[in-house]
Amino acid sequence: MPLSLYWNHRGEPDEAESCTESFEHWDAGQPLDEPQRTIVQAVEEALSVKVMQIDVRAMTRNVVLDVELDDGRRVIIRAPNVKYEKWQLEANDVSIPMMKREIGITKWLKANSRIPIPAIYSVVTSSHPEAIPIIVMEKLLGAEVFDVVGKYPYYAKERLMHGFADVQVQLFSLQTPQLIGTAYIDGDKMSVIPRVAIAPAKTSSKVYDSLEAYVASQIEMRKRSLEDQDEATRTRGLRVLDRIVKMLPSIYAHLSRSAHRRCTLVHDDLSPVNVLMDAEGNITGVLDWEYQSIMPAVLAVEYPTCIRYDGMHDPRYTPTLEVENTWWLVGPEDAPKLREAYAEAIKTKDRECWEALVDGEFLRRVLEWVTSDKDFDVLERWLDAAVRVD
Repeated sequence: MPLSLYWNHRGEPDEAESCTESFEHWDAGQPLDEPQRTIVQAVEEALSVKVMQIDVRAMTRNVVLDVELDDGRRVIIRAPNVKYEKWQLEANDVSIPMMKREIGITKWLKANSRIPIPAIYSVVTSSHPEAIPIIVMEKLLGAEVFDVVGKYPYYAKERLMHGFADVQVQLFSLQTPQLIGTAYIDGDKMSVIPRVAIAPAKTSSKVYDSLEAYVASQIEMRKRSLEDQDEATRTRGLRVLDRIVKMLPSIYAHLSRSAHRRCTLVHDDLSPVNVLMDAEGNITGVLDWEYQSIMPAVLAVEYPTCIRYDGMHDPRYTPTLEVENTWWLVGPEDAPKLREAYAEAIKTKDRECWEALVDGEFLRRVLEWVTSDKDFDVLERWLDAAVRVD
């Protein structure tokens, strides 16, 4: 297995095995387990093709198969996983609606942007009782940023920042409803539904119409999560949250321009495993749009996680039990320069997008901490340091 280059919390480079590209390989004629068998049968019947090879890329809530067809094409097949441990609880409420939302937003973005998103060739319905949607989509070239960016030369990393900036500006420029939630596509029309978050406990129950209302809901949600904690933890958590609430009016006062408040589309899982790049640093694919939101620009416009050493990504605030198993994708010497390159690229392309990036950073960091499950003592230490710097 190829090695990737990462950096530890001391800023020291080290090599480790790349992510597994295939958890299981299958060739035509071999026995095929469920749920792959049902998925493959549905695709073969609907598209009049024969599947010759399969590499299983993921098998959690969704099945992701890298498939070679008998006409020589390689495609990606995605479908809800009926063998997932929570399938019976989530099938009709979570998994199937999520897949349908991903289909809608992927087609909409393909039609309305230049972002390198895989084309959807077909959506097949399986014979499963819940009529599972199966996506057959284009397989894009490139390697996951997570696996390769560390070992690429600086010029490729800098070009990657320009690619991220282009994706960010395109998302910022799209016309979306001015409400806060998750985008829902019906035909070619976009509406907004209550936000569906990656962590189910963070999912919203309503659509919000202002930055203040949304932030307040997230703080209230974190307060409710303290109800089952011991008294000391609850007391400290409420104290820190109340401190943040008192800070908010002055934060909002500096975020009053339309560039700050306009709602824009954001990929909620734009992690380095969901972005593909080539060896020259060009972004070749932005994948997995199952989680996306419509957010105020000051929350939506962000630095790429692969270069972040701030907020929750700052090694100084990584919990002791986690820090030895936490890795950064670029070195601490390159990260500040790449951050500057990214911001400058956005500023050159769209000044209002840049203003949202720069002016909204403190609020994003605060909200990132509030909506996490990190200990309040770490949040308080970070907050103390951030206020002193400010």
